[in-house]
Amino acid sequence: MLQSWITHPDAVDPLNWGRSPTRADGHTFSSKEPSVQSAWIERDGHRVMYLDYSGFRSDTNALRAEVESADREVCRQPRGSVLAIANLSDTTASSAAVELFKQSVSRTKPYVDKLALIGITGLKRFLAEMVARVTGREMRLFDAEADAIAWLLGKSDAGVRIGGSRAPTRAAIAHDHSPGGVLPG
Repeated sequence: MLQSWITHPDAVDPLNWGRSPTRADGHTFSSKEPSVQSAWIERDGHRVMYLDYSGFRSDTNALRAEVESADREVCRQPRGSVLAIANLSDTTASSAAVELFKQSVSRTKPYVDKLALIGITGLKRFLAEMVARVTGREMRLFDAEADAIAWLLGKSDAGVRIGGSRAPTRAAIAHDHSPGGVLPG
């Protein structure tokens, strides 16, 4: 069954992506591909966009299709209204994936209020920090989905903050031992 995404009158469809299928379980998604994993979930009366980028391993073409589908849906929402959790478990940390996520974060930044990441370990954490710095998007890293959702809903201040545009704290500067990390004044 085809059904349009529920959109706000102020929402913009910047690339004119059109209509979206609905899964049998009621989750809608924006794609012509039958295997889209990302979907809206409901938690405590709030809609959360679950960006399911898990399990793509090194298949960057399939990952690109998933990311682009999710981006289309996010960009249909009112600016600053989307709470999102991205699951990157068992997905590549290649340069192609990093470039894809930089583009995605830049494209969706005006629409996303809060972004939580799960499934980020090892090299992926370094790459996530790089994407966050380059795009200026604040994100939070979590080990558990429940903790990430609690933060998205304002019930917790947990998680590791990366990116954003806030200036570093005096404590962060004091712990930076690089040549430019001298504590001012």
